[in-house]
Amino acid sequence: MDKPYSTYVRKTTNEDVEYLAQHLRQEDIDECAAGGMTPLVALRRSVDTSFLNYSLYGPQSKCAAILGISHSPLGEDWGIAWLLGSEDIVRFKFLFLEHSRPMLDDLFIESNKSVFYNATYRENHVHHAWLRWLGFKFLREVKLPPYELPFFEFVKLRTF
Repeated sequence: MDKPYSTYVRKTTNEDVEYLAQHLRQEDIDECAAGGMTPLVALRRSVDTSFLNYSLYGPQSKCAAILGISHSPLGEDWGIAWLLGSEDIVRFKFLFLEHSRPMLDDLFIESNKSVFYNATYRENHVHHAWLRWLGFKFLREVKLPPYELPFFEFVKLRTF
């Protein structure tokens, strides 16, 4: 990726996973727990099952977030999109927002997917606002295992 945001993005390393697992935002810790996982297990599982993974950095910060795209059982055109982040994504929110849309477009191209989707914990309000700002649509509330807690399904179609 040779884009304006390249300074802040690199391929995910094991060190990034270890660091971020200890520095997640509380809302993301709660989302991992609602899915029955610790932050470290959630990050490792997400990274291991994704064919694209990137770590995001802020100016003079360690790993601020990790994102990825996984293949979906719904078909070749579908990708499961995810992101877990630290408070640095809030601290550097304008930088994060400035690069989010162009990077999302590039993820569609690089992944060769037409649809991104996933589910987010109902209590992760900052995450919901960001997803809406990116153009994701919320479909419905579902109860997910293992605790049958409420999550919102979300989806975005590639528009170019």
